[in-house]
Amino acid sequence: MQTATVLPRLRLLPSLASYLAPSPTSLDGFPTLHLAPPFAPNAILIPLADQLAAAKETRPAENTVSALKKKCSVATCDNVARSKGLCKAHGGGQRCTVPSCPRSSQRSGLCITHGGGKQCLVDGCMSTAQSKGVCKVHGGRVACRAPGCVKNNQGGGFCRAHGGGQRCKFNGGGHCPKWAQRHSMCIAHAKMLHP
Repeated sequence: MQTATVLPRLRLLPSLASYLAPSPTSLDGFPTLHLAPPFAPNAILIPLADQLAAAKETRPAENTVSALKKKCSVATCDNVARSKGLCKAHGGGQRCTVPSCPRSSQRSGLCITHGGGKQCLVDGCMSTAQSKGVCKVHGGRVACRAPGCVKNNQGGGFCRAHGGGQRCKFNGGGHCPKWAQRHSMCIAHAKMLHP
């Protein structure tokens, strides 16, 4: 024999009941405003909701920090210029202080390779922190943004299979289809130029 489950009855509070009242069938009670050009060709009555929508559409672009910064002077680059009109990737910004090192400095005047990055927060770990203050081994990896993908981000938010990563840039790029490993080139071309 089954027993019936009795569910508690829900009671609406008076303040919540007012939200459930039928919506008005006319716009007579809404405030209106007479607008002149440039908002409307003629002075007409417009409901408040339409006024707000029109104001958002005609509002000038917000002055965000990125909108005020200059772009890199390399034609195909959309990054923010750091110095000399160039972004970090194209030589702008501070360089590593180790002689003959072309990399960008990260901290204390050094690049990540020469110890300039933040160190992993796990005691005894000498690796560079990737995200959340820890290295990849200790959970600091950045995952690919593709739904269901568990691979690491290789640049641009995605793994290599989903469009991330960088191709070999030997002779300006476009010639070698291999993935960049060292000095923005594949291993073979990097060894040719940097034995």
